[in-house]
Amino acid sequence: MEEDEEVSLLTSGLRASGSTPAQGLEEAGTGAGKIFCDTDNCPGRGFNAAAICCFCEASVHMECFMLTVRKAAEYPEGCHSEVFCSSVCCIWHGNSNVDREAVRKERSELQSLLKKQLVEKARASQVRVTQRVNKKSLQVSKAMMIRRLMAKRFNELAGVADSVPVERAKPQKTVHARFRLINCIFSDELSAQSTMADNVDRSALDAGAVGDNSPFWKLCEDRFNNGFPVNSLDGPFFADTMHFNHPTIDSHHESVNPRIRAVFSSTDLVAMWKEIQKEYERVFTNFKKSGNHNSSFTREAMKAWFCADDAEEKSVDSSIKSADLDDVFGVEEGGFCNFTNSVVIIYLRLWLNEKPGLTNFVSRQLPEEIQIDSMGAPASTMAAKRQLSSNSESKLRKSPDMLAESINNLAKARKIDDGRKEMHSSITRFHDTETKKSVIAAKREEIQLLQTQIETLTRRYEQCTDPEKRNRYKQGLSELDDKLDALLMS
Repeated sequence: MEEDEEVSLLTSGLRASGSTPAQGLEEAGTGAGKIFCDTDNCPGRGFNAAAICCFCEASVHMECFMLTVRKAAEYPEGCHSEVFCSSVCCIWHGNSNVDREAVRKERSELQSLLKKQLVEKARASQVRVTQRVNKKSLQVSKAMMIRRLMAKRFNELAGVADSVPVERAKPQKTVHARFRLINCIFSDELSAQSTMADNVDRSALDAGAVGDNSPFWKLCEDRFNNGFPVNSLDGPFFADTMHFNHPTIDSHHESVNPRIRAVFSSTDLVAMWKEIQKEYERVFTNFKKSGNHNSSFTREAMKAWFCADDAEEKSVDSSIKSADLDDVFGVEEGGFCNFTNSVVIIYLRLWLNEKPGLTNFVSRQLPEEIQIDSMGAPASTMAAKRQLSSNSESKLRKSPDMLAESINNLAKARKIDDGRKEMHSSITRFHDTETKKSVIAAKREEIQLLQTQIETLTRRYEQCTDPEKRNRYKQGLSELDDKLDALLMS
């Protein structure tokens, strides 16, 4: 019964447009002079639209209506033959808050505008005028622009959400937001969990709780946007407070207030933190050069850095002159603030002086002993070569045993490198085997799927009495057989 109803509606639509079904198909097949109706993504027909929307009076091809709008979930249950141009008008139908005459008037006014004017109007109203087609962003038709602008205005009156959501604007990474993020990271609650920020186990990988989705950054997101609980270790106003004073911060052109911020996601916070880290690394690289760190402003943080680097051979006390111990703000010659004018980096350094235990969390440089020059020889071989070359002129002349010992060390280093190469080769072979197994399994599943489709289609072909459908089934069986043969022969 439903198919007969669709056929009768399509036939009546063609008759109203002055064309027979055969003529309509013939004209559409030519591809010339296509006429587009006001439904979304109309493919274009060879004849005029035969119907109009009963709500907004937009022109509608009966074919487009029956194939899209009539089958939409928003189509009113009490309607049977009423024609609508979109699901938006279906939602408005029967809603007492939406004036039908006002909708028609608004549509008529928008219809009189040029497409360029509609784009400007949509931009001012924050209405999207593009859609994704084959992974490309394309501008929608004029009819779709008009519908989205009308939906923006009348959906609020109707008490429904916009059918086309507007993408959330990215929050501004202001100096206030950066100070607030630093406060959150250096809080007692988050600093205690900083060591777990990058520790990832199998369960976390399976759950996707890594990177910006990790528990650490999700907690940081909550504290950044909602503040700290009243009964927390840090107190409810910790994120809103300026915890340190500094001449550079006090003389900044804008008074810093960590209370001023937008809503940031964990992804936004990670991106902002990486920018702060990158800037800090650049400043710190220049500052930690020999002779530069002559300031008590960085004493505690430099101690933590030296201990992490080599506690036995280096001492921060020897690098800080007694005359510079009064440079508590790092603004004298050789002080940290001579290498940056960023109030964010200075505030970060103030926090590091307060909590030097977070130095490794802020500075993510790899130790030299685990750095490998990928363009040269492995680290162990290079270390042996450096040892051999540095001592060749002195020690080798004293005793031939030293030469033999050096050669033995070099040979051992090469054996270690050969063992590593063998391990990497074994891992590569294992991955290749697993890849081949997965390809075979996928191929087996595809063959089983094709066989199931062939059995189902064969059953339908044998039970069908309609000649046209039998031809389609037969053609489908032929295509599936060809695919199955190709898989079996490959």
